[in-house]
Amino acid sequence: MRVDRQSGVMALLGGLVSILPVMIIVWTVLRPFVTDSISVALADDITSTVQRELAPVKGGFEVLLMQQIIQSQKAIALLERRGLTNLTPEETTQLVDLRAQLAAQQSALAELRK
Repeated sequence: MRVDRQSGVMALLGGLVSILPVMIIVWTVLRPFVTDSISVALADDITSTVQRELAPVKGGFEVLLMQQIIQSQKAIALLERRGLTNLTPEETTQLVDLRAQLAAQQSALAELRK
C-alpha cells in the first residue's frame, strides 16, 4: 500500500487533532501547580533582590536615626542638668516633647533593626 503526501499530512493532522483534547486536559490539571511553583520562586527571588538592594539604604537610615537619638539624649541631659524646678514652662514642655521624641526614635530604630 502506497501512501501519498496528502494522505500523510492528513494522518498527521488527524493525530494532532485527536491528541489536542488530552493536552488541554493535562495542561488544565497541571497549570495551577506550575504557576504556583513559578510564582513562589519569583516571589523569593524578588524578596532577596529587594533585601540586597535596600541593605545600604537601611544602614544609612540606622546611622541617621542613631545620630538623632544621640542629639535628643544630649538635649534631654542638658535640660535635666539644670534641674526640673529651675525650668521655665516652655523648657518643661520641650523636655516632655524631647522624651516623647526619643521614645519614638528608639522604637523606630528597633523596628528598623528587625
